[in-house]
Amino acid sequence: AALALLFPAADRPGRTAEGPPLLPGRADDADEAVIQKRINVYRAETAPVADFYKALGKFKSINGLGSVEEITNRLVNAIG
Repeated sequence: AALALLFPAADRPGRTAEGPPLLPGRADDADEAVIQKRINVYRAETAPVADFYKALGKFKSINGLGSVEEITNRLVNAIG
């Protein structure tokens, strides 16, 4: 069985729902145009991949926010 995983965070890639950067120190996180471009690329190129695998019944999604251990546990549980 195939498995496709996407890790959508908040509306703004690289940021939490409250707005601060998840990875402090990225200079381009201060540029709204760069952030908007990332969102547009996600919607145009990545989201359709999820739709494709969903239609095949081969899609699993996990929450990608948290510690490496938390995310790994979610991934292991999703794979089964």
